[in-house]
Amino acid sequence: MCWRKRLGPDSIKSIQRVLFVRPNFRMGNMLLITPGFRAVRQQLPEAKIGFLTTSAYGHMLHHHSDLDYVHELTRAMTWKWWELFSFLRQIRKRRYDLVIDCSEGASLLGAAFVAFSGGRYRLGFEGGPNASLFNIRSPANDPDDHRIEKLLSLLSFVWIGSEDQSMKLTLTQAHKNWASERWRHWEISEETPCVGINLGARGKKRWPLTCFDRVIRQLIDEQVQPILFVGPEELDCLSKMETQLPEQVIIDTTHDPSRFAALLNRCAAFLTCDTGPMHLAVAVGTPTVAIFRIHNFNLIGPLGPRHRTLFDPDGTRADAALDLILDLLNNAEGRDSEAVPRVKASC
Repeated sequence: MCWRKRLGPDSIKSIQRVLFVRPNFRMGNMLLITPGFRAVRQQLPEAKIGFLTTSAYGHMLHHHSDLDYVHELTRAMTWKWWELFSFLRQIRKRRYDLVIDCSEGASLLGAAFVAFSGGRYRLGFEGGPNASLFNIRSPANDPDDHRIEKLLSLLSFVWIGSEDQSMKLTLTQAHKNWASERWRHWEISEETPCVGINLGARGKKRWPLTCFDRVIRQLIDEQVQPILFVGPEELDCLSKMETQLPEQVIIDTTHDPSRFAALLNRCAAFLTCDTGPMHLAVAVGTPTVAIFRIHNFNLIGPLGPRHRTLFDPDGTRADAALDLILDLLNNAEGRDSEAVPRVKASC
């Protein structure tokens, strides 16, 4: 049963406080919710907007222009029930009018927070195992729809409409200044196009190191500066490549996600597999080439004309990735961040 009659187009105007709920410890799943914040802000400009997420990356949203409150669940709260009770009580004190489940009904923890939030209207999809915890239930979407499309469809069910599917992360001026200082430290001129490259990915999602090496060398031939971003989990990969890398390659091991985001924002383009940094680059407006080796790109791949997706279960060729990077560099008008220099494609 669909309960749309519980919240009509006139009733939505009375909503003063909105809470999005997605208690997940992965950065990508958090960033995929950000188009929803903007949709509510545009439709209800005076409303207070909150987000229940986790402490893993929730701090990155403290300065988000479309958020007023960030409630951060810690791992300890999952077994320290007194802390969990205090956390829930703080949420209930906000007296949210509309509480939205952003896990498509798949998360029992998320649905439980929606149910116990005290929200007058509790929105989620019907048909899932936790649907009984919502008092407004939208028809389920096509399972092959992108997660952002599903979220915006859920919001449209309560008359909050938006066609803007772009993710967004607000960078502080301090982080932008820090990234600028890194550029000066690396002695990169403002005229030099830089391409960020992320080695990381889990298991079958990884791209062969030989392919990364080939792209790096070809970028240098094109007079493009490669910056290799290496996280803690990729240090073993770096050790296999480091002695063979051209000396022009810059290697960065920044682990702070907000500083990492500021560095990505200064790149002309970004090459990555299906990882959290893929979503991070898209959220700060950096044209991104995303390599998928598992057929889930239609669910979570980057959306928008400034991004490219490559999918080949047998392995994407290095020259295919390079062609897309050069295409992005040569068609860089309209970026929200710094101007992107052009390069001439020769392959």
